Amino acid sequence: MRRCSAFALTSILLVLILNGCSSSPPPATTPSSTTTTPTAAASAAPPNDPNAARVYIYRTKEFVGFALRPTVMLDGHDLINVKNGTVWVGNFKPGHYKFQMDDKKSGAEVDLKPGDAIYFRVDIVPGFWKGGGKMTMMAKEQGALEVQNLAPLPPGEVADPNFKTQ
Repeated sequence: MRRCSAFALTSILLVLILNGCSSSPPPATTPSSTTTTPTAAASAAPPNDPNAARVYIYRTKEFVGFALRPTVMLDGHDLINVKNGTVWVGNFKPGHYKFQMDDKKSGAEVDLKPGDAIYFRVDIVPGFWKGGGKMTMMAKEQGALEVQNLAPLPPGEVADPNFKTQ
């Protein structure tokens, strides 16, 4: 009898620990107009705007961490979840922006000007429970070459409602 109780207790604890360490993203919520920040709302530019700057965020296809989708943030708010082997292109109004990973350990602040093209590569770095993303700003020449054979990021991975139509 005592052996069954210890086994049951151990099993329950194991299930609770594994459930707490789950790498599944939280369920998607429907954004409302009250959750849109003024900074994010002012940042998106129409796709054909000649005064827009283009920001490329990409992740080359690698086996390590293939199932992870690290989150890139724009001015402190979720922008996109980067899937393996994809590229996202956003059109931005000129201005100052802060791009960083959700762990806030890497990223860059940039002043975008009309016609600029900025490239950010996201690489997977190992972690204790699961890996995360590291963002590096790339030279235009290297970034333009690396994005050529990548698939477009699926629209469902865009978290910021202001960029869902791009």
